[in-house]
Amino acid sequence: MSSADIASLHVDTGGHWRGGQQQALCLVEGLRARRLRAELVAPRRSVLAERASESGIAVHALPLRGEWDLASAFRIAGILKKGGFGILHLHTSHAHGLGRLASLLCPGLCLIVSKRVDFPIRGNIGRRLKYRRGVEKYLAISCSARDVLLRAGVRPERVVLVADGVDPLRFEGVVPADLKTELGFPADSVLVGVVGHLIAEHKGQEDFLRSAVMVAARFREAKFLLVGEGRDRVLLEKLAAEAGIADRVAFTGFRSDVPAVLASLDVFVMPSHAEAMGTSAIEAMMAGLPVVGTDVGGLKEVIDDGRTGLLVPPKDPARLAEAISNLLADPGLARRMGAQGRQRAHSRFTTDNMVEKTIQVYEEVQNARRRSRALHS
Repeated sequence: MSSADIASLHVDTGGHWRGGQQQALCLVEGLRARRLRAELVAPRRSVLAERASESGIAVHALPLRGEWDLASAFRIAGILKKGGFGILHLHTSHAHGLGRLASLLCPGLCLIVSKRVDFPIRGNIGRRLKYRRGVEKYLAISCSARDVLLRAGVRPERVVLVADGVDPLRFEGVVPADLKTELGFPADSVLVGVVGHLIAEHKGQEDFLRSAVMVAARFREAKFLLVGEGRDRVLLEKLAAEAGIADRVAFTGFRSDVPAVLASLDVFVMPSHAEAMGTSAIEAMMAGLPVVGTDVGGLKEVIDDGRTGLLVPPKDPARLAEAISNLLADPGLARRMGAQGRQRAHSRFTTDNMVEKTIQVYEEVQNARRRSRALHS
């Protein structure tokens, strides 16, 4: 069976536009660019459904009200049967549950599950059994995500490492955004930024602001950007004001021009408390930035400590400030790390790599299924 025979239906239940949804869209676009049939199930009125439709992808918009939404599971089964799909690729935990239900009505279907978080798998026996039965392959985006699956009882041969990818073309020939003028900062400012959903308990933006106080005391020209939206924006704005650095900090909100924003920064920071991969760090490396990150999860697989950036312990603003200061004090070091980071991102973390490795898994599971049928026929 060749890759030309692959037809896949993808399910993503994410209602917000985050890294996982971006990766699901990139995968479906990559499959279609290789003339493979791929369609998408996404929540009604979601950003993912809207962007996929704009990209020319066939989108099936369903309610997707959790992993026990029987009506949506039946609808997915109907789409699978009508479309003749051989592969059902599930991109979120709730999609995993819905896909297992739908597969009960579609014998012979190959289930693939992407594991993009490294939170421990807890819960009742039924939840844990979900990970032990019915899935041909799990695609773990990092070793930390893989280890979570293994601890939950998934057999090692059913787990394949497929790192998230970023399209390098998005970062070629980019004109930097004029953030200093836009935000009212002096022309001699150096910009230190974070990009991500504003959820402090996960993404660590409180640590970033506390480190900014220490960096600001040493470098008068340093300014700090938080790019993104989220539930903790007001909390973080209050923290910046209470720390006396509100005039040195800018909250840009959501930006659709992230490559241009990154091209305007001098240092990128990812202070996460947990991170299965860290796509934002990969994007910063594609943009040629040195990255200061925390030594957690997949971030330590993305950042080559001392070569493409600096790793520090999580929840340690003092060490974070020290690493940022080291890069600001040595622009030559920062440039070298940025250049080496770009090379690393191009060699390991591209969309093409992610799509090709996924296709290899599709071919493997479909060929195995075909051999099994031949043996029992």
